Amino acid sequence: MRKSKSKSKLKKRQIGHGDSEQPPAKKLRGRAASISIAVGRNVSIPTDVVIDIMSFLPPRDLLHTAFASKALRNAVTTTMVLKSAIMTGSPSVQKKMGDIRQLMSSRAIQAPSPLRLLRLACGTRCEICCVTAMKSTSKGLGMFVCWKCVNQGHFRHWNSQWPHHQASMHKFDALFDHPRVAFHQPRSVMYMPSKPMRDASGESIGPIVTFFDVKKMVAHSHGFSAYIANYLYAP
Repeated sequence: MRKSKSKSKLKKRQIGHGDSEQPPAKKLRGRAASISIAVGRNVSIPTDVVIDIMSFLPPRDLLHTAFASKALRNAVTTTMVLKSAIMTGSPSVQKKMGDIRQLMSSRAIQAPSPLRLLRLACGTRCEICCVTAMKSTSKGLGMFVCWKCVNQGHFRHWNSQWPHHQASMHKFDALFDHPRVAFHQPRSVMYMPSKPMRDASGESIGPIVTFFDVKKMVAHSHGFSAYIANYLYAP
């Protein structure tokens, strides 16, 4: 008993003189961990500095950085993605973003979130089958769709030579000239989604106006824009 007491007293004295080992440092968690780097010891970097660095990254590096943590994902903005694509992206990425930006400004497609816009900048495969390799988004659709998937029921084609189109040609032509009506036209026919579409994450994608909206919009008495606002709930 005396030996154990003496050992405990000796240990207390050592602790009092600061000779004992220091407790292990607490690991950073959550937001703090996502914006710290190790340079001998953990040093926190302000969020605004991290965001400034991210805005100068090429699109693919920006994508990898954004998915490193939830805090960095939330920091991605549309302006950041467009700046990254235009300033540091390849010619194909710049062309993709140019086409999508035009559709966004005319409000012809569902407005993509910053992360979806970033995925589009880096995307290389069809968004429906996830198999066919693609270099660019399908013009007029704002999404990756291969020709095989276009012809498998996800899209319907509209032919300007159909009798009902010819019977009200000026109305249908005015509709397809409307800035908010988007479609893919590789040849003489126009391809449109057969119904509203969503990507794997559940986000609405593609053109606002679908194939089955065409006749309804032409018959609508208050005009195309009123139909889009009141029936498609697109601002």
